[in-house]
Amino acid sequence: MNAKHFLSIFSTVFLAAFSILSCNKSESDNHELPVSGLPSIFTYNNGSEDTYSYTNGNRLSKITYGKSGTTQLSYDGSNLVKCSFSYSPEVSGMDYIEFSKLDDSSILAKIHFPEYGIVTSPDTIQIRPNGYPNVIRCGKNAAAEFYTEYRFSLDETGTRIAEMLSTNVYNTYSVLGGKHVYEYDTNPGITSLIDCPKWFSTYFCIRFDRGMTDRQLLNCVDNITKETVYNDFDPNPIAIFSNDYTYGNNKFPVSMIDGRTQEKISIKYP
Repeated sequence: MNAKHFLSIFSTVFLAAFSILSCNKSESDNHELPVSGLPSIFTYNNGSEDTYSYTNGNRLSKITYGKSGTTQLSYDGSNLVKCSFSYSPEVSGMDYIEFSKLDDSSILAKIHFPEYGIVTSPDTIQIRPNGYPNVIRCGKNAAAEFYTEYRFSLDETGTRIAEMLSTNVYNTYSVLGGKHVYEYDTNPGITSLIDCPKWFSTYFCIRFDRGMTDRQLLNCVDNITKETVYNDFDPNPIAIFSNDYTYGNNKFPVSMIDGRTQEKISIKYP
């Protein structure tokens, strides 16, 4: 994967990042789940399996994509400081994102491409007190010639993202990229018991993801049941996405069907 492809992150990427997780509620079945509630294996229609690994109990440390590489998270104490990517078992060098605190409510993220000797201008992630992102600015350089800004609104509970607005900015000129409105179930999210920063889950799905296994991180409280997408200032939605979950007897999802691809994913909790 080259740097140009990696940095293609604007509104179309975020559309895919959230829409594939949009789900409708389905009747529960009698699947037994352990108390831990930590997802470990995601099995797809073609038999491929992606896995989550943990350290210190429930802290997410690694995502393995079958035989297609890994994402690894590194911490300094309780702070996430690095996210590294490999794209195949044969590749030894790893691109990575380096995170550092700008202040108590802001994170800087620099993307490193060692193979090309490239370090990007830092993205800025403004964080709410509850850990959710407030504003994410991607691609803003010193001259501020062009960047994309994502603004997030929370729902009435203050615990879930209700709306995302993206704006493309060129110097002092800005154009609305799109609006995404989300609805949720009231069941435990697939990744609701994982120790992983909420700001990272959202930033990760803007900047980089390899499919639905990564996007499960967005279900960090409840599960997204519906996404309505608007383009520019058109009051009519351009897309409405809905999929199906099947829940276990403790209300955690044990499978889902993606309404965009009709692919079924089975979820195993160790």
